[in-house]
Amino acid sequence: MTSTPSGSKEKQKTPEGLGIPTDWRVRAIDQPTEESLAVLDLPFETKPETKDTVPSEFSERVRHLVGGQDIVVCIDGKEVSKKAPFTAYYACFKGALLALSNVYGVWFEIRLRPGNTYECFRLARPSLQLKDCPMKGINYTQLKLTSLLITRAPSRATSLVRLVPLDTTMTTPHNGDVFHETNPDDREALASNMS
Repeated sequence: MTSTPSGSKEKQKTPEGLGIPTDWRVRAIDQPTEESLAVLDLPFETKPETKDTVPSEFSERVRHLVGGQDIVVCIDGKEVSKKAPFTAYYACFKGALLALSNVYGVWFEIRLRPGNTYECFRLARPSLQLKDCPMKGINYTQLKLTSLLITRAPSRATSLVRLVPLDTTMTTPHNGDVFHETNPDDREALASNMS
């Protein structure tokens, strides 16, 4: 899959008649400030990408699908056809299509909410191994604190709980690529679901 961004990090273009620089990570006329990005909380309203605008180096493990478009996924070794419910980016995870949006250079899971609007409600799952290109000012700690937890079906098996100190050093670096943390056990599940 190839993508052509509407602008780029190094060289920004100005849309005709508007006189403002564009960046593929921003889909609104108002450019966010570093201060506003530092206090960004989840959930927040968004609009899914109607076109494939995220550069290919940041969209390697996702596909842009038009609403109703078929995609073949692999579930337990069997190929199954699924339809995209609406136009957006999607990743296949354990046989399910996860709707995603790249806002401010960060991948988020999105969902439809009442009133036919969409919201970013959590950071994309680390096991999807998506590559971010965050805008300066993004505060990953704040996003993780306000992100909805990934829940699992109840189990009768007992599990050990390990408390880990909160990492408060997750502010956006100025240069370099950012990957979500990855659980090595989920890499095989991801590889077997992508086709």
